[in-house]
Amino acid sequence: MNPQALAQEIIDGRRLTRQDDLKAFLTCDLQALCEGADKIRKHFVGERVDLCSIINGRSGRCPENCKFCAQSAHNHTDCEVYSFLPEEDIVKLARLNQEEGVHRFSIVTAWASCPVSSCTACMRQVSPAIIIISKHLSATSLTSALRIPTI
Repeated sequence: MNPQALAQEIIDGRRLTRQDDLKAFLTCDLQALCEGADKIRKHFVGERVDLCSIINGRSGRCPENCKFCAQSAHNHTDCEVYSFLPEEDIVKLARLNQEEGVHRFSIVTAWASCPVSSCTACMRQVSPAIIIISKHLSATSLTSALRIPTI
């Protein structure tokens, strides 16, 4: 399979499926493969770069027992522990990110089994910051990854 020919087929509308035999990519010329991928990128995306920044809305003492996570209360790490960031800090970081050309800014907290009262308190803390960012930082798209439990 020729990476350049396949790149043109993809640009022309072909979509790869699970049934396609792509084993040839494991042994094809890496330079040709990179050139084909770059041809696809240039066609669909151009030279634009989309930047996203995340901040940790709160850190440590998470009740989840994710083995990989430094923030789990079940894992003994030197993870910085703090409750939800103050509104001023969140807005300041959002402004800084906008000034640096960041397109999306996310406030992340992910506690799947947190009590509803904790999630409600979290929403009360983050809402004013989200409103300020939404009104005054138009160049930055705000997403908030607050993982709220199902009841």
